[in-house]
Amino acid sequence: MKNTKISMKDVVAKPDTVTVSFECSEVAAEELMPLLEYIGKNGNTGHSFGIVVDPDDSENRESFGFDGDGGSYLDTDSIKMENNTKRRKNE
Repeated sequence: MKNTKISMKDVVAKPDTVTVSFECSEVAAEELMPLLEYIGKNGNTGHSFGIVVDPDDSENRESFGFDGDGGSYLDTDSIKMENNTKRRKNE
């Protein structure tokens, strides 16, 4: 399984900028990229909403918020996927 790095920059209304990065499998990256892009596309217009993970399982159900009309902003142009497999073999 290949490892893939996803980076995203969250730019809020203030001049503060935060970069979040993590490593995941290529399959997880392919599943997460559309989700992150969708959150940015819908939230950046000033739309606040909840994100529910595992809504059908009462034990594992978890809700998260995105404050699109507040300080939450996701720079969808900065969401990048980098394949680390080749680099790791050379390290």
